[in-house]
Amino acid sequence: MNTKNAKIFSIISLVLLVTAMIIGMISLIIFVKEFNAYIASIDINNYDSNSAIEFSINLRKKLDVFLRITKLLGLPTLIFTILTAVEANKLKENRTPFILIIIGLLVSVVGIVGIILLLIEINKIEKTPPPTIDDNYSNHVEF
Repeated sequence: MNTKNAKIFSIISLVLLVTAMIIGMISLIIFVKEFNAYIASIDINNYDSNSAIEFSINLRKKLDVFLRITKLLGLPTLIFTILTAVEANKLKENRTPFILIIIGLLVSVVGIVGIILLLIEINKIEKTPPPTIDDNYSNHVEF
């Protein structure tokens, strides 16, 4: 496994996934807030269906920026998550990050956990010193 590429892909994927999740939460908060305000403003006795259409148009205008950003983040997030999964697949000692990243293609939170675990494994690999020639012969018994 190329730890440098794996680390770069993991960090980019993590940033993109977290950004998309934050934008999604902001969109949800705006939607709930506007919907509650709309429900509170409805007069049951004098309901007009045009007000519902007007509400949906105004809400779409407010959420349009967030939806466009989310659409723009979708393809790069998918690409970098797949690249991260390919690098995680090369890690033979611990398969958990790879499995979680693959599941994370469907459930983003699981993918974030998998990427974090992969970054931890990469740091462990980088901290271990490379084997030397003497290590191969340390268990050698002379007769």
